[in-house]
Amino acid sequence: MKEVKLEKSIGKKVNHTIALAQYYMTQNFQDPITLDTLAKVSNINKYYLVHLFKEEVGITPIRYLNEIRVEEAKILLETTNLTVGEISNITGFSSQSFFTQAFKRETNMTPSQFRKLNKPKGKEDRSTLP
Repeated sequence: MKEVKLEKSIGKKVNHTIALAQYYMTQNFQDPITLDTLAKVSNINKYYLVHLFKEEVGITPIRYLNEIRVEEAKILLETTNLTVGEISNITGFSSQSFFTQAFKRETNMTPSQFRKLNKPKGKEDRSTLP
């Protein structure tokens, strides 16, 4: 009889449920997204989703969503003349104050400070937004 040896693969396989939640957040970050929404999309209990997501990704789904929104906001701050309030709305934050709070948590600076440090001098607005 031949002996079969099973080994763990080096590459970590992404859980399908988590991949669905991540994809949904990436595609819909500008819309209001709750844990209930993510649970429905992923077809599992919201508490189990948070547990599984944190285990697989290392952060909660809402923190992940806010990171996506902050990354998009950074691009808009660098490349447009949109106000901080407009960027807050475009990126899906429920309020400008929550946006500023989340932005500061991720970057250690306010959106306005980030813009001053990162916007190219003398460049025109490169936005294609209406």
